[in-house]
Amino acid sequence: MMIPDRRIVEKIQAYDKELYVEWNNQHQYFEVWRKCAVGRRLITPVTQSIYFQKGPKEFVQLDERILRWLADADTWQSESIESHHQEMEDRWKEYYVRMGKKRRETFRDMGKDMWHGVRNFYFTKHKAKDGKPKFDGSKKSLSWVRPDSMSNRSSRLFVRTPGNARKYFGD
Repeated sequence: MMIPDRRIVEKIQAYDKELYVEWNNQHQYFEVWRKCAVGRRLITPVTQSIYFQKGPKEFVQLDERILRWLADADTWQSESIESHHQEMEDRWKEYYVRMGKKRRETFRDMGKDMWHGVRNFYFTKHKAKDGKPKFDGSKKSLSWVRPDSMSNRSSRLFVRTPGNARKYFGD
């Protein structure tokens, strides 16, 4: 007879006080049981088949994976089995929506990378016809005339009066 890991049993008891772990000596694996008002009820044998769909019904060490399995399979805390199945279905739908968003983001990023790669390959092999632009910010334009009247809407905005506009734009 084997004794389960005390730490895992305490975590199972913290999740639900009615659950306990027992060794099945005939089949040589642990089982999770639930105390009921009258008698008890087998929840699951802790075997490879509950973790891996095509796994054999053989012994597997008791670990934290059973806590996740119990939380996913727990219908005792749900209103009904239908609501439990609806919650699980909603989780799967949300999971696939998130996966679709991630997939679309990945495809969009790949498309952007390909577009930039092709664009950079074809559009940077020759010199520009007009040459590089020249920015002469250090030279002050003598023809600029400062706006002279404050706007009615905001004290930070200025406008040109008709006389000021004639000076700036010319006659």
